[in-house]
Amino acid sequence: MEVYAVKQEEIDDFRLKSLIPYLSEKRKDKISRFLRQEDIYHSIIGEILVRKLVCEKLDLKNNQIIFENNNYGKPFLKGYDNLYFNISHSRRWVVCAISEREVGVDIEEVKAIDLNIAKRFFSKKEYEELMTKNNQLSYFYNLWTLKESYIKAVGMGLSIPLNQFTIIDRDKNIFLEDQNRSGLYTFKKYKIDRDYKMASCVKGKLQEDELIISSVNEIINDFKEHI
Repeated sequence: MEVYAVKQEEIDDFRLKSLIPYLSEKRKDKISRFLRQEDIYHSIIGEILVRKLVCEKLDLKNNQIIFENNNYGKPFLKGYDNLYFNISHSRRWVVCAISEREVGVDIEEVKAIDLNIAKRFFSKKEYEELMTKNNQLSYFYNLWTLKESYIKAVGMGLSIPLNQFTIIDRDKNIFLEDQNRSGLYTFKKYKIDRDYKMASCVKGKLQEDELIISSVNEIINDFKEHI
């Protein structure tokens, strides 16, 4: 598994929007309805990052890539069952996990919140564990990104209620309690930015993983080699 991270930076608006013709029709439609520049940026860079990686891994040209969605809305690569990807973004970061097995990734900016929200979205065991922590906000976001990465890896979205499974976070040892899926997934946390929490989840054992941080211009230049 590899996880790629792109930090938001100033980019010429014309250069950014010149990439739109190379995106999927579904993505173009979504971008046309966005009002905030940040949403447009995340959407374009997210798909360009995925396309760059798919082209490199499978030796394809961009126009050979076809994305489809499963019944729960998770995108996948049509015609290839040996490469999986997942995207997440939050404010100044866009991240993508790519693997030969089902994978999910989540990144969140750490912001002050009412921790009572955990009563609704965490299992009883998770909430009780949260209440014992000194830095509850940090632990909350660690757990939240782990839980989000898991449901994204499974590919069923919020049809899996967040409070119906438990993740036990013992720093480097992270365990899942979820009926028939316990022990089937491996988790990893990343220190990417002091103001953010990020986690990934992959089906099976994690043999090796790598976090690669790239600039926006590097991603765009690499992508253009596959047009």
